[in-house]
Amino acid sequence: MSDSVGATLKSEISAYLVKLGAVLIIGGAGYASWYGTTTVSRVQTADPGPKGVPSAQAQLDDTLARADTLLELLRKSNWDKSKVPVELLRVPAQEFAANAFDRRPEAQTFSIGDPFSNVYDDVAFYSPLFVKQNLRKGSGPEGVTASPQGVFIVGWKNGGVRTVPIEDVRLLAHPKIENAFNFVFPGMKAYKSSLPKYFGVTENP
Repeated sequence: MSDSVGATLKSEISAYLVKLGAVLIIGGAGYASWYGTTTVSRVQTADPGPKGVPSAQAQLDDTLARADTLLELLRKSNWDKSKVPVELLRVPAQEFAANAFDRRPEAQTFSIGDPFSNVYDDVAFYSPLFVKQNLRKGSGPEGVTASPQGVFIVGWKNGGVRTVPIEDVRLLAHPKIENAFNFVFPGMKAYKSSLPKYFGVTENP
Protein backbone atom coordinates (compact mmCIF):
# COMPACT_ATOMS: atom_id res chain seq x y z
CA MET A 1 0.00 0.00 0.00
CA SER A 2 1.41 3.39 -0.96
CA ASP A 3 1.71 6.17 1.59
CA SER A 4 -0.88 8.23 -0.29
CA VAL A 5 -3.39 5.37 -0.32
CA GLY A 6 -2.65 4.66 3.33
CA ALA A 7 -3.22 8.31 4.22
CA THR A 8 -6.52 8.30 2.34
CA LEU A 9 -7.67 5.13 4.12
CA LYS A 10 -6.63 6.57 7.48
CA SER A 11 -8.64 9.71 6.76
CA GLU A 12 -11.69 7.66 5.78
CA ILE A 13 -11.54 5.50 8.91
CA SER A 14 -11.03 8.55 11.11
CA ALA A 15 -14.06 10.28 9.68
CA TYR A 16 -16.05 7.08 10.01
CA LEU A 17 -15.37 6.63 13.71
CA VAL A 18 -15.62 10.31 14.54
CA LYS A 19 -19.06 10.32 12.93
CA LEU A 20 -19.95 7.52 15.33
CA GLY A 21 -18.78 9.76 18.15
CA ALA A 22 -16.17 7.29 19.37
CA VAL A 23 -12.45 7.22 20.01
CA LEU A 24 -10.90 3.95 21.08
CA ILE A 25 -8.29 3.57 23.78
CA ILE A 26 -5.05 1.88 22.88
CA GLY A 27 -3.99 0.86 26.37
CA GLY A 28 -0.31 0.10 25.83
CA ALA A 29 0.42 3.54 24.47
CA GLY A 30 -1.79 5.29 27.00
CA TYR A 31 -3.41 7.48 24.36
CA ALA A 32 -6.87 7.79 22.88
CA SER A 33 -6.62 6.51 19.34
CA TRP A 34 -9.08 5.21 16.78
CA TYR A 35 -6.42 3.93 14.41
CA GLY A 36 -5.07 1.15 16.58
CA THR A 37 -8.14 -0.96 15.81
CA THR A 38 -7.33 -1.33 12.12
CA THR A 39 -4.40 -3.72 12.41
CA VAL A 40 -5.01 -6.64 10.07
CA SER A 41 -3.21 -9.92 9.47
CA ARG A 42 -3.61 -12.20 6.48
CA VAL A 43 -5.02 -14.70 8.96
CA GLN A 44 -8.39 -13.09 8.22
CA THR A 45 -8.14 -13.14 4.41
CA ALA A 46 -8.79 -15.84 1.85
CA ASP A 47 -5.74 -14.72 -0.12
CA PRO A 48 -2.75 -16.85 0.95
CA GLY A 49 -0.52 -13.85 0.28
CA PRO A 50 2.78 -13.50 -1.57
CA LYS A 51 5.22 -16.37 -1.81
CA GLY A 52 7.11 -16.74 1.43
CA VAL A 53 4.37 -15.31 3.67
CA PRO A 54 3.51 -17.77 6.47
CA SER A 55 0.08 -19.36 6.34
CA ALA A 56 -2.77 -17.82 8.27
CA GLN A 57 -2.79 -20.56 10.88
CA ALA A 58 0.99 -20.47 11.22
CA GLN A 59 0.86 -16.74 11.96
CA LEU A 60 -1.80 -17.20 14.60
CA ASP A 61 -0.07 -20.18 16.21
CA ASP A 62 3.24 -18.33 16.34
CA THR A 63 1.63 -15.23 17.85
CA LEU A 64 -0.16 -17.26 20.51
CA ALA A 65 3.08 -19.01 21.43
CA ARG A 66 4.85 -15.67 21.78
CA ALA A 67 1.92 -14.34 23.83
CA ASP A 68 2.36 -17.31 26.22
CA THR A 69 6.02 -16.38 26.68
CA LEU A 70 5.14 -12.72 27.25
CA LEU A 71 2.53 -13.63 29.83
CA GLU A 72 4.96 -15.84 31.74
CA LEU A 73 7.63 -13.13 31.85
CA LEU A 74 5.15 -10.44 32.90
CA ARG A 75 3.91 -12.67 35.70
CA LYS A 76 7.46 -13.29 36.94
CA SER A 77 8.19 -9.53 36.86
CA ASN A 78 5.02 -8.70 38.81
CA TRP A 79 3.42 -7.22 35.67
CA ASP A 80 6.19 -4.67 35.21
CA LYS A 81 6.35 -4.02 31.46
CA SER A 82 9.73 -2.32 31.77
CA LYS A 83 11.32 -5.63 32.76
CA VAL A 84 10.15 -7.40 29.59
CA PRO A 85 12.34 -7.35 26.45
CA VAL A 86 10.73 -4.90 24.05
CA GLU A 87 11.11 -7.33 21.15
CA LEU A 88 8.47 -9.55 22.79
CA LEU A 89 5.88 -6.81 22.32
CA ARG A 90 6.00 -7.11 18.53
CA VAL A 91 5.47 -10.41 16.71
CA PRO A 92 6.57 -11.37 13.17
CA ALA A 93 2.94 -11.39 11.97
CA GLN A 94 2.93 -7.61 12.47
CA GLU A 95 5.06 -7.38 9.31
CA PHE A 96 2.10 -8.60 7.26
CA ALA A 97 -0.43 -6.04 8.50
CA ALA A 98 -2.56 -4.74 5.65
CA ASN A 99 -1.53 -1.11 6.02
CA ALA A 100 1.83 0.62 6.24
CA PHE A 101 0.91 2.43 9.48
CA ASP A 102 0.70 -0.86 11.37
CA ARG A 103 3.89 -2.19 9.80
CA ARG A 104 5.95 0.68 11.24
CA PRO A 105 8.98 -0.55 13.21
CA GLU A 106 7.70 1.13 16.37
CA ALA A 107 4.21 -0.40 16.13
CA GLN A 108 3.68 -2.97 18.90
CA THR A 109 1.42 -6.00 18.82
CA PHE A 110 0.34 -6.08 22.46
CA SER A 111 -1.30 -3.36 24.52
CA ILE A 112 -0.55 -3.56 28.24
CA GLY A 113 -2.90 -1.78 30.63
CA ASP A 114 -4.29 1.75 30.59
CA PRO A 115 -2.58 4.32 32.84
CA PHE A 116 -5.82 6.31 33.05
CA SER A 117 -8.11 3.48 34.16
CA ASN A 118 -8.11 0.30 36.27
CA VAL A 119 -10.43 -1.54 33.87
CA TYR A 120 -7.58 -3.89 32.88
CA ASP A 121 -6.67 -4.98 36.40
CA ASP A 122 -7.42 -8.60 35.48
CA VAL A 123 -5.90 -8.48 31.98
CA ALA A 124 -2.15 -8.60 31.36
CA PHE A 125 -2.40 -7.55 27.71
CA TYR A 126 -4.53 -7.76 24.58
CA SER A 127 -3.98 -7.52 20.84
CA PRO A 128 -6.28 -6.69 17.91
CA LEU A 129 -3.72 -7.93 15.35
CA PHE A 130 -6.07 -10.59 14.05
CA VAL A 131 -9.07 -8.32 13.53
CA LYS A 132 -9.98 -7.32 10.00
CA GLN A 133 -12.21 -4.29 9.45
CA ASN A 134 -13.44 -5.20 5.93
CA LEU A 135 -13.84 -1.53 5.02
CA ARG A 136 -15.69 -0.93 1.78
CA LYS A 137 -17.75 1.69 0.08
CA GLY A 138 -21.27 1.71 1.41
CA SER A 139 -24.04 3.68 3.04
CA GLY A 140 -22.18 4.35 6.27
CA PRO A 141 -20.62 7.65 7.38
CA GLU A 142 -18.40 9.19 4.71
CA GLY A 143 -19.54 6.45 2.35
CA VAL A 144 -17.59 3.76 4.24
CA THR A 145 -19.02 0.59 5.78
CA ALA A 146 -17.14 -1.75 8.13
CA SER A 147 -17.88 -5.43 8.72
CA PRO A 148 -15.20 -6.48 11.23
CA GLN A 149 -14.32 -10.09 11.77
CA GLY A 150 -11.63 -12.01 13.60
CA VAL A 151 -10.35 -12.35 17.15
CA PHE A 152 -8.57 -10.44 19.88
CA ILE A 153 -5.73 -12.18 21.69
CA VAL A 154 -6.04 -11.70 25.46
CA GLY A 155 -3.54 -12.61 28.18
CA TRP A 156 -5.12 -13.06 31.61
CA LYS A 157 -3.31 -12.37 34.86
CA ASN A 158 -5.07 -15.25 36.59
CA GLY A 159 -5.12 -17.53 33.59
CA GLY A 160 -3.56 -18.14 30.22
CA VAL A 161 -3.77 -16.70 26.73
CA ARG A 162 -6.93 -17.12 24.71
CA THR A 163 -8.66 -15.71 21.66
CA VAL A 164 -11.89 -13.73 21.95
CA PRO A 165 -14.18 -13.52 18.89
CA ILE A 166 -14.87 -9.97 17.79
CA GLU A 167 -18.58 -10.61 18.35
CA ASP A 168 -17.91 -10.99 22.09
CA VAL A 169 -15.88 -7.80 22.50
CA ARG A 170 -17.64 -4.87 24.14
CA LEU A 171 -16.89 -1.15 24.53
CA LEU A 172 -16.86 0.49 27.96
CA ALA A 173 -16.97 4.28 28.26
CA HIS A 174 -13.66 5.53 29.61
CA PRO A 175 -13.96 6.95 33.16
CA LYS A 176 -11.65 9.93 32.51
CA ILE A 177 -11.44 10.60 28.77
CA GLU A 178 -14.50 12.00 27.04
CA ASN A 179 -15.81 10.10 24.00
CA ALA A 180 -13.30 7.31 24.56
CA PHE A 181 -13.80 3.62 25.17
CA ASN A 182 -11.90 0.61 26.48
CA PHE A 183 -12.17 -2.81 24.90
CA VAL A 184 -13.63 -5.27 27.42
CA PHE A 185 -13.76 -9.06 27.13
CA PRO A 186 -15.84 -11.84 28.71
CA GLY A 187 -14.27 -12.71 32.05
CA MET A 188 -13.34 -9.13 32.94
CA LYS A 189 -15.02 -7.63 35.99
CA ALA A 190 -16.21 -4.72 33.87
CA TYR A 191 -17.72 -6.91 31.15
CA LYS A 192 -21.46 -6.88 30.50
CA SER A 193 -23.02 -8.36 27.40
CA SER A 194 -25.37 -5.38 27.27
CA LEU A 195 -22.49 -2.96 26.59
CA PRO A 196 -22.05 -1.66 23.02
CA LYS A 197 -20.45 -4.05 20.58
CA TYR A 198 -17.33 -3.39 18.57
CA PHE A 199 -18.12 -0.91 15.81
CA GLY A 200 -19.66 -2.55 12.78
CA VAL A 201 -20.49 -5.85 14.50
CA THR A 202 -24.14 -6.66 13.91
CA GLU A 203 -26.53 -8.15 16.44
CA ASN A 204 -26.62 -11.36 14.40
CA PRO A 205 -23.17 -11.70 12.80
